[in-house]
Amino acid sequence: MMCTEGWDVRVFAGDLSEELQASKTIPSQHGGLDDLRVIRTRFHRPKVGGDAYNKDTIPHFATVLREFKPTIVHFHHLWGLGAGLLDVATRAGTKAIVTLHDRWGFCFKSTLLRNDFSPCLDFTECHKCLRTFRSPDGALPIRLRNDYVMSRLNLADTVIAPSWGLADDYIQAGLSQDRITVVSSGIDLVGIAPRLRDPGDVVHFLCPAHLGEHKGFRELLAALTLLFNDRSLRGRWTFWIAGSGHLEGFLRSKIVESGLNRHVILSGPLEHQRLLARLAVSDVVVLPSICAENQPRSLLEGIASGAALVASRVKGSAELVQNGGNGILYEPSDPAALADALRQLIVSKGLIRTFSQANLSLRARYDERQTASRLAEIYAAPPRATPATDLLVRCGIAAPGTKLAVSKVEQAPRAANGKRVRLMWWGWLAEDEGVSAPIWVFRLGWRPWRWLAAYRRYKIMHVSKTLDLTNNWTSKNI
Repeated sequence: MMCTEGWDVRVFAGDLSEELQASKTIPSQHGGLDDLRVIRTRFHRPKVGGDAYNKDTIPHFATVLREFKPTIVHFHHLWGLGAGLLDVATRAGTKAIVTLHDRWGFCFKSTLLRNDFSPCLDFTECHKCLRTFRSPDGALPIRLRNDYVMSRLNLADTVIAPSWGLADDYIQAGLSQDRITVVSSGIDLVGIAPRLRDPGDVVHFLCPAHLGEHKGFRELLAALTLLFNDRSLRGRWTFWIAGSGHLEGFLRSKIVESGLNRHVILSGPLEHQRLLARLAVSDVVVLPSICAENQPRSLLEGIASGAALVASRVKGSAELVQNGGNGILYEPSDPAALADALRQLIVSKGLIRTFSQANLSLRARYDERQTASRLAEIYAAPPRATPATDLLVRCGIAAPGTKLAVSKVEQAPRAANGKRVRLMWWGWLAEDEGVSAPIWVFRLGWRPWRWLAAYRRYKIMHVSKTLDLTNNWTSKNI
């Protein structure tokens, strides 16, 4: 769409494929736009938690900026490419804009779910899921990963969140509130035919999602079993699941073992046009997530098509589904509540017609042309000065990965003097960044050889520049 509006666009993308041996530029055939250039840079899949910094992509990206000289760089996801690209763009004097797609900036899983799949309500407790992550410098505390990403996001001119729930979570995690704006992702309405749903004898449900625990598929399986056990409903509903993921084999076997295959179809992943064709003949779109969502595309497309909606009451989904208005909301992780919601629509088909009418009236609200118009306004707005909202503390660890090192990092304050404290691994910062910032190197003791090693590694010129954060740290230390 930007190309058709006269923008000169280049796409910088990561590539995990083995076929790409080095970075290269290739023409894109997408939409017949032969003049669109996609610059692919090869990188390896990072270790868990080690997805925030990639020193290898930085020089390639810097070269692209020097040659192309863009006025705007619009970032989408920086997983694996590294948040350091934001620093490169702002240092080049380019207006940097970021669209958020999940909670990746402060949650290495992106889902805000703990290891037992319970909701995470404290964004500072990542160490309870992963104490350290692997890096070329050794095992580093997970806080260093999150502090780095959030500090880079605060360099952006504008950060776009498609939902209010996502925006609120990032603000709580320390994103500058004056930088963030909410703009719907929007969808292309052209390929989605609107149809008023008026079911006959059989209600057809559709659930298109990644087949993982965070999308609530274990709970969905339990709910469908409850529905199937209600003999009065047999033959009055079908449920189509489309998607791929590590639970696919488990779901297939359970569906067959329980006899659910009489009502439930697990198709695997569908190409988008085939998925839209399936949506066109479905009455209800279901999204049973147990994690906070952004602005789920499945629900947007359900609205645009005129399908009724059933979704768990989580952030993102709850913004699109008005309970009793255009669909039904139920409490997440509650299979019985989900089964009851599905049962209501099977028994009271008039509800589906009511919800369908409501969604058809909302269709135009999510037209991606409105999103494009709003983006044009953001692009045209004068650039803003970079806010000084974070207190950067350059961080070096004499013995990274030890339990003491991790505990000291997690115990360090999160705020001081009205600013967020960001512990920044020394090797990830540009040479001139934060030169006047305090330096924290701990676990050195008073053995001269340890201080000499720290001098060589961290370039500490004076011991007086080193913060002692191992004991008490108050605002007087800053």
